[in-house]
Amino acid sequence: MRELQELITATQAYFASDFQAGSRNPPTSFAAFASDALGRLSSSVTPQMCLDYFRSHPKCQQTYEGRKFSSEDYTLFRTDDFALDVYFWLKQDTSIHDHSFHGAFRVLEGQNLQIDFDFQDCEEAKSTGVKSWTFGNLKLRDRRLQAPGTFQKIEHGAGFIHQVIHMTPVVVTLCLRTIRTDSKPAHLYFYPELRVQTSRFVSELPSDVFESSEPSSWYEKLKTEKGMDGPRLERALRSHHAYVSSIQKLKG
Repeated sequence: MRELQELITATQAYFASDFQAGSRNPPTSFAAFASDALGRLSSSVTPQMCLDYFRSHPKCQQTYEGRKFSSEDYTLFRTDDFALDVYFWLKQDTSIHDHSFHGAFRVLEGQNLQIDFDFQDCEEAKSTGVKSWTFGNLKLRDRRLQAPGTFQKIEHGAGFIHQVIHMTPVVVTLCLRTIRTDSKPAHLYFYPELRVQTSRFVSELPSDVFESSEPSSWYEKLKTEKGMDGPRLERALRSHHAYVSSIQKLKG
């Protein structure tokens, strides 16, 4: 467990030096710090080591207290500035989403298919200033396999929109992340054209929030939103449902 403790100590020092300097580092600098720190971990940091650390240290406030992001998630250490979480994924995939924090994650066990996207607001959305939902153009940017030891930087907001498809029955990831960010909200995305503000419609970011929901259930949630184009919403939801079905076929 020495490497986990060294990771925590180094992250505490990052924020301590920040305060001593009298000003906060730009949040994006923490994403680079976290990515570098997780990238330097050895293969001896395993899911079992994380569980042993969790069980042998005083329990801290859990990032997802009373709810779940993954199948099982544990916060190993937490302060007002950062948290170190471990996520156990059993079969389910994530939605397409961006983040309300900066940080990084590292695959400890299993294999992911990482899919990155770009989203461009349509001109109509820019002119109306609608914040809770936006039609636009969600495009695939990149996709790649992530094996154990792979690490991924997480930047807040639309600069990092992704979906993680878990290609093995069990995937375990270690995540080092900030607690506080600026006021920009996180979003969920329906492929290929709809963005929804997470906090407006769901209290958390369920891993299967789109995959387990029929288009009709999200249609009922969104159809009464001010300015919503009902027929376009229905088409977007059905297109996303077809996208999800294609991902499931890819997994076999």
